[in-house]
Amino acid sequence: MAQQAGGEAMQEIAAVVKDLTRNMAPPPPPIDDLSAAMDVLNGHVELTPMQRLDISNFLAVDKPKNKNQVIVFRKLNEALRKAWLNRRLSEIEISRQAQGFDILTIND
Repeated sequence: MAQQAGGEAMQEIAAVVKDLTRNMAPPPPPIDDLSAAMDVLNGHVELTPMQRLDISNFLAVDKPKNKNQVIVFRKLNEALRKAWLNRRLSEIEISRQAQGFDILTIND
C-alpha cells in the first residue's frame, strides 16, 4: 500500500514537472551589439539605402576592430549619431575614391 502511494506520488510529481517545463518558454537570445546597432541604423531613414549598406559594412566587416565603433554608434544621442554617420560616410567615400572605385559606374 505504501509502495503504491509512493509510486502514485512520483507519477504526480513527474506530471507537474512535465507541465512546468512545457509551459516555460526559453528566454529570448541576448541581442548582441551589432544587431542592436543595425536596428538603430535602420531607423535612420534620412540615409540612402547605399549609405546604410556602407555603414552596415563598416560596422560588420571587421567586427573585432570595429566593436568599439558599434558600441559608440549605439550609445550616441541622435544629434551626435548623425555627426558620427556623416564622418564615417565621408571616410568611406574618401577611401572609395582613393581606390579608384566609383559606385555609380556599376551596372545592375
